[in-house]
Amino acid sequence: MEIPQIKMIYAYPLDEDRRRFFSQQNLGRYPSVEEVRDTTSHWRNVWNETNRDNRIVLTLQELTKRVPTRSLECFIIGGGIKAMSTPFIISVRKRNGEERSDQDFIETLIHEAAHIFVSDVPAYFDSLREKYSGSRYLPGIIYSFTRY
Repeated sequence: MEIPQIKMIYAYPLDEDRRRFFSQQNLGRYPSVEEVRDTTSHWRNVWNETNRDNRIVLTLQELTKRVPTRSLECFIIGGGIKAMSTPFIISVRKRNGEERSDQDFIETLIHEAAHIFVSDVPAYFDSLREKYSGSRYLPGIIYSFTRY
């Protein structure tokens, strides 16, 4: 079985659109093209190190008993859109304007990837909510198990 790969891609057209929107609406500073490109490259390295030997992707596969049926291309933009799995987007800046840390990026990436792994199994979300009802961050749990 082929192991799915998560790929970080700088989403230039969407990023330019958000940059223009921020400027037109006077929403404050938006990261430059260079900042977003540099962050995309940096996060690619952070992800490759964190997911060494595909341990996180394999853990997601094992826990969900699923292989994603769609692309795992994660589009990176500067900001103005919350992270999501459909489409798979993570922004350099959070909605509150703060720069996203590497730790937050990894947790967000795992969270959104988990949605993709099970996106065609509605009953799965109910079982997770029931099993981990006391936990706010299931992706953090997965990350913790794979860190050591």
